[in-house]
Amino acid sequence: MTIKRLPLLVALLCALRVNAQSVAGDDLYYAGSMAYYEERYDDAAQCFRKALAADPDDAFSTAYLGATLLKLGDKDQALSLLQKGIDMLPPDNFDYEVWARDQITDVYLAKRDTVAALANMAKILDMPLTNEQQLDISVRYGTYFYKLGERTPALKLFR
Repeated sequence: MTIKRLPLLVALLCALRVNAQSVAGDDLYYAGSMAYYEERYDDAAQCFRKALAADPDDAFSTAYLGATLLKLGDKDQALSLLQKGIDMLPPDNFDYEVWARDQITDVYLAKRDTVAALANMAKILDMPLTNEQQLDISVRYGTYFYKLGERTPALKLFR
């Protein structure tokens, strides 16, 4: 079997509700990631839950399950899992931490908690970001706050 076909097989196995012990946790993580980016959030949540049943200490599946639950509307559980995923991350996963913190900001924005969103954005912007990452985060959230009528935080982010 070629490597290119492996993700398709894993996604199929996940869809068929195969026991988590019969497929490696990493494969379930990748199948869940594929489903997430294809906007098949129910499938993604199922795969991440199975990956966590196989390996409860999997920081990546934990955080991605949180991001998936946000897409499914469960903001409180999403926030809890995203923070837990960050706490579990190995120290050499800077880009992944930026992504997870960005997802946490999205949770706070979905909850209309601008104070917490701004505090979390400050944590992100205090990290040693590339210019591209800093620009992306500042413009995206500055635009979001501007549309909400929150001019002061928007202007701070656009500077």
